[in-house]
Amino acid sequence: YFLPSGVRQKNGKKTASNVIKYLIQEMIDMENKRKPLSDQAIKERLLDEYDIDIARRTVMKYREQLHIPASTKRRKR
Repeated sequence: YFLPSGVRQKNGKKTASNVIKYLIQEMIDMENKRKPLSDQAIKERLLDEYDIDIARRTVMKYREQLHIPASTKRRKR
């Protein structure tokens, strides 16, 4: 808890996992509920908007830790 894990980027900067989880939560809170973001789309937005390069499976792991279901289960009609 006192020493949060993080992700080291190619440029040498380290981003705390708590920050990445917060960004994922924010993206999902703001998404179009009729067309929710996939883990791949979240991964691409993290890279494009925040220069955070993580694997899709890491997005999935963090999403599951936040108790957020997959995009297919978040879809509203």
